[in-house]
Amino acid sequence: MSVQIRDLLSEFVTTDAGGTRACSACHATWRRGGEAAGEVILGHAQLLPHRRELPALPVFDIASVTKALVPATLAMIAVDRGLLELDARASRLLPEWGESPGGDNGATLRHLLAHGSGLPAWHKYYEEVPFELPIEQLAKQRAEILRRVLVTPKLPTNTAYAYSDLGYMALMVLLERAFDQDLDALARDLIFTPLELDHTRYVNRLRGETALQDAVTTELCSRRGAVTGVVHDENTYVIGGVSGHAGAFSTARDLLAFCDHLLAIDKGRAPEHAPLVTRATLHEFWDRANIAPGGHHVAGWDTPSGVRTSAGRGLSREHTVGHLGFTGTSIWIDRASEVIAVLLTNRVHPTRENPKILEMRIAFHEAVAPPI
Repeated sequence: MSVQIRDLLSEFVTTDAGGTRACSACHATWRRGGEAAGEVILGHAQLLPHRRELPALPVFDIASVTKALVPATLAMIAVDRGLLELDARASRLLPEWGESPGGDNGATLRHLLAHGSGLPAWHKYYEEVPFELPIEQLAKQRAEILRRVLVTPKLPTNTAYAYSDLGYMALMVLLERAFDQDLDALARDLIFTPLELDHTRYVNRLRGETALQDAVTTELCSRRGAVTGVVHDENTYVIGGVSGHAGAFSTARDLLAFCDHLLAIDKGRAPEHAPLVTRATLHEFWDRANIAPGGHHVAGWDTPSGVRTSAGRGLSREHTVGHLGFTGTSIWIDRASEVIAVLLTNRVHPTRENPKILEMRIAFHEAVAPPI
């Protein structure tokens, strides 16, 4: 199967600087039931302004896949530890929530996770603040942007589904207060290190961390040049590189191990490492009853949606959870067939004006899990 999938994916990986296909680099890995994992690595780490070869194990900016990997998992851990309750009001730990026009709309942790909190989808804070600041000023800018997120006017909960990055910025603040620790440190100590995800991390500019040299390049832009090894998402960049909605870097192998771990818990098997969360809490988070009206996210994870889902026709719509990332990344877990599919690309290189990733995703997922 690996040979066939390699041939298929090669049709989407461009080798010319014109970017006529979906991406310049991809790392795909998958597992079906108890089978050994399959893997394909293709392309170049960068095409413009100069060509750069892929390292043996490429690291990708996983963009919104961060949501499922970090804050959703930390929220499960917090629930297991009794630090949070899914139906507890966000304002209990976020008093600023009630300072917005209209006051506290009663949003809960569950609402935040499922994008039903009443917050809008997006705001371009990065256009309203300096893009580059010294560390001592960056911390103040981070605090002010996050305060603005929390006091943003909100609609009543569950009345207008909005896939909200602002909601996950607020969720980061909530988690940091619940655990009394920064998000990147929490992710490292409670997820990455216990699961031996050795190539998964944030790049925290507030700690003086510098760009990852083995990372695949994302966009070529006028302000930052070829964005390599620092977060592509601009809002995350101007708050220091760490957020709940974006900022994590990882490899396909690490993400497969993460998905393997959760699937083992889900199926009642002993995972390779000590379980991060209880089976009961995982099931509560993945319950489709969490989906907000008009939405398609459970608590922290997406489900296949739309007439033509990027998950393809072979993964069960009723039993599959996963997440997409803007940079061209995705993870999917079919809980019924026990298929896991991880696809990491840099579809925004050299430019984000490239819609071909949809066809690539569908082709890959239907090769891993053929439609019946």
